[in-house]
This record gives sequence, C-alpha cells and structure tokens, in this order.
Amino acid sequence: MKYLNNSLISYSEKILLLLLVTIPIQLLSGSAVINVGVILSNFFMLIILFINRQLFNNYYKIIYAFLFLSASLIINSFFSTSFESSISRAISFLRFPLYVIAILYIFSYENYRRKIYFYWTIIFFIVFFDLIFEYYSGHNILGFRSYMPGRLASFLNKEPIIGNYYLGFSLLALSFVFNYVRQKKRLFIFFLSIVIILIGFLIGERSNFIKLFIIFFAFYIFFIEKKNIFYFLLIILTLLISLTMFIKTKPINSPIIHRWISITNQIENKENIFSFINSTQYGQHYKTAKKIFIKYPVFGSGLKTFRIESFKTEYVDLTDPMTNWRGATHPHQVHYEILSETGLIGYIIFFSFFSYFVIISINSFIRTKNIYQLSSILFVISAFIPLLPGGSFFSSYGATIFWVNFSVMIFYNRIK
Repeated sequence: MKYLNNSLISYSEKILLLLLVTIPIQLLSGSAVINVGVILSNFFMLIILFINRQLFNNYYKIIYAFLFLSASLIINSFFSTSFESSISRAISFLRFPLYVIAILYIFSYENYRRKIYFYWTIIFFIVFFDLIFEYYSGHNILGFRSYMPGRLASFLNKEPIIGNYYLGFSLLALSFVFNYVRQKKRLFIFFLSIVIILIGFLIGERSNFIKLFIIFFAFYIFFIEKKNIFYFLLIILTLLISLTMFIKTKPINSPIIHRWISITNQIENKENIFSFINSTQYGQHYKTAKKIFIKYPVFGSGLKTFRIESFKTEYVDLTDPMTNWRGATHPHQVHYEILSETGLIGYIIFFSFFSYFVIISINSFIRTKNIYQLSSILFVISAFIPLLPGGSFFSSYGATIFWVNFSVMIFYNRIK
C-alpha cells in the first residue's frame, strides 16, 4: 500500500510539473484552457494532500489566510444585489487557494523549480520575438492580427491584452537570465532590459507599459550594486534616447505614435490628471463605481454585479456628455472594483490580506536578496497601483498571472 501511495504521489507530481511548466502556453490559449489547467493542478494537488495529510501542517498559515478571504467573499454574496452572480464568482475564486499551494509544493523541489523558470523564460522570449515580428509585419508568426490599430496581440489572436502577460513574466524571465550569465556579461542584461521595455512600449497598452517601466526601474533601484550604478544610469539614458529616436523616425500618423501623442495632448488640454481621467471612458467607469460604493458602502453591490449596476439609469449624469460610457463588465481598476462590489468591509479584508503577505515578503527579500522574489513582489505591487486602468482582478487570464506571481513571492518567505 505504501508503495502504491508513493507511486501515486510521484505520478501526480510529474503531472503537476507539466501543468506548471506550461502555464504561459495555457495563458495564450484562452480562458477554457486556463481553467482546465488550474482545475487539473488542483485535482492532482488534492491527491497528494490526501495521501500525505501532514502537508496540511506545512501550509496552515496560507490555508487559514485564504479561508478567511474566501469566506468573506462568500458571505458578501448574501448581501449582493444579484446573489446568483456573486456566489458563482465567490465559489470560482476557491480554485486559486489550492492552485497557490500546488505551485508552492512543486517549487519546494529545486530541480523542478529550475525547470519551471527555464521553460517560462523560453516561452516568454518566443512571445518577445513574436511581438517584434508582428510589429514589423502586421501579423504574428501564425498570421494573427490585432483588431485595434497601434496594439499588438501576438498569440492571443484578436485580443489585444498581451501586455498583462508580458508584464507578468518579463521580470521573472530577466531574473532567470540574470542568474545564469557570467559577471562580465552583466552589461548584456542591462541592454536586454532596455529592449524588453521598448517592446513593452510597442505593444501599445499604455497602462501596462507604465507599470512595466515602474517595476523595471524599481528592480534596478533595489537590486543594483554600487559598482553598477554607471550601468543603471546608462540604461535610463539609452532608454530615453531610444524612445525619442523611435518617435522621431516614425510618421506622425503611425498608430502607435498616434496613441501616445493623442493621450499627451489630451492631458495637456486638461487642468490636471484627474480631470483628464474623468474625460475618458475609464473615468466614466470609475465615476460609476464611486456612485455604486456610495449607494452600498458597507458590502458593495456584490461580486460580478458592476456589469448589472453600471447600466442602470440611476447612474446617468446628464451634465456629463460621456455618461453613456459608464457601463462595462467591470470598473477597469482594482480599487474601484473591490470597493464597488465588496464595500468597505470587503476592501479592508482584501487589502489586509495582500498587505500582510507583501510586507513579510519584502522583509524576506531584505534578508535573502532573492532576485525572483523581488520580481514577483514588484509585479504584485504594480497590480494595485491606483488610477491606472486594468482588467478585472477575478478574470481567469488576469487572475492566473497574478496568483502565479503571488505564489513565487511567498515561496521565498520560507513559509512551509
């Protein structure tokens, strides 16, 4: 019986490794594939936990924290304006706590962890070169085209949301390369960083590019050695020169240039950044989310209800010519999403959860200087930058990228 259990654990671990290695491919294949990958990972992790029940003791802190967060979301559903919508989202959220445990478990094997980083890096750079190809040819290597001028989509076909994927794996891939080059080739890493940032600019997703620039800047601020300050300054100077030359050499009617120039002109024509935001489609979502929060300040309107509430006529502002843009599936900003859908209580619980893990992860990084942990910490923090728009926190695509980075972040805390 013991031999059978050991064999079953070994088999489950190998399947789990395969599933985690191919996470970047799953993310490029659509929500159905992503969800199947998460569910299968949870299934094989449950088998391992059932056979080796002592593992529960190794992850009890994380399990309790997730149980508290998950319970708050389920309880919130009973105060929702649409119980069916909210409870379905609260229950679907339960797939991620076990997914995090599965990643932590497989990462505890150093050889598995190295393989995962290796393949994630390879897949990232395939996407990296595919984006370059798409920019110059108008389609990616499979013939996919973005439906939006000035936006690249790569393997996501017509959906121009590759920026979040690029943001989620860029620093992890760079960290892998950083760890495996000789000291004298560190200059190569600095210039690779410049190229990664430039491709992020070409993707055309302005919010994700700003986040990308911020996390790379912070990455070198916190990890740079004093003797490499010159290279750091060289990166900034080269990046600014490259962007300037690129903009000057492209025609003014180029879609990518037009997107950046148009937003610059719009900001200049407004009194401040807030009046600019209010004049955009995202600003309308934000304003509606505020109104929903004011109406339901304690528990919010309920998970997954913004798509219902935002279209109601009671949120129409007749003094605003853009009021018809108020409706959407989500507010496109994580703070507004949590406030409007879970209220003040949900917001406090939600950000207490993440603040706790981010703080102990920062303390861990200060001690260990682990480059992978720094990369994931910066990504997790970037997900909560105020005002910048983004996808729904609970979507399969965005949530999977987030929880993968969250798992990497807390793994190096030495939390068993």
